[in-house]
Order: sequence, then C-alpha cells, then structure tokens
Amino acid sequence: MGNTVTIGGEHVSAFLKKRLVRTARELLRALKLEEIALEIFLLSGDNMLTLKEKFPPKAARSPSRGRATVAHMAAAGGPVDVLAFPWPRGFPHPENPRRHLGEVYLNREIVKRDFRASAFLLIHGT
Repeated sequence: MGNTVTIGGEHVSAFLKKRLVRTARELLRALKLEEIALEIFLLSGDNMLTLKEKFPPKAARSPSRGRATVAHMAAAGGPVDVLAFPWPRGFPHPENPRRHLGEVYLNREIVKRDFRASAFLLIHGT
C-alpha cells in the first residue's frame, strides 16, 4: 500500500504539492516508516503565528515522559517555520487503515523561497 501524504493549505500550486509529496515520501522511506499517513499544510506567516499563539508549544519532554504536543522551530524573533501536531495513538481512522503520524504546518513563504529548507522542516515536523 505504501505511505500516504496529503497536502493542503493556502495558495499551493500543483507543482509545489508534487514536490512536497515526493520529498515527504522520501523522508518517510529514509526513516523506515511504512504504511503511514501524513498531512502537510502550507500557511502564510501570519496564519502560522496565529496557530502558534492558539496552540502554544509545550515544554520539551524527555522520551520517557512522552512527546510534546506541538513542536516548532523558529529563530528568535523570526517567522514561525514549522508546527507539528502528532496524532494520538489509537485514534480511529476507518477511511484509511494507515497509521497517522499527524499534521505538519509549514510556512508557505519559507518553502517557496527555499524549497530545500522544506526537507529540514519536514524532518523536524515528523
């Protein structure tokens, strides 16, 4: 069956969607993750900031205490470049038998300006 990568968001060209899907699938394959569903959304910088403010990142936790609900990577005072929301384990998805990793939100302006950076953002988000 393979991995499923879904791309959504604001003003995303078909070309950019295709590149992101290919990059995400290569990343999942390199991480040896199979039968995975991943959702990626591209948002404006303003909407990324709004999302970060609505769901502030939790403090980093040790692996023994569980994963943070939201992960982010941004330079101090810089734009929010990635937000990741892991999917709760065991959450049912009858429409798709794959294991859902969660949702990764990428800053559309950063991805368009430097597509190679999107691979690093995806690694951080997954």
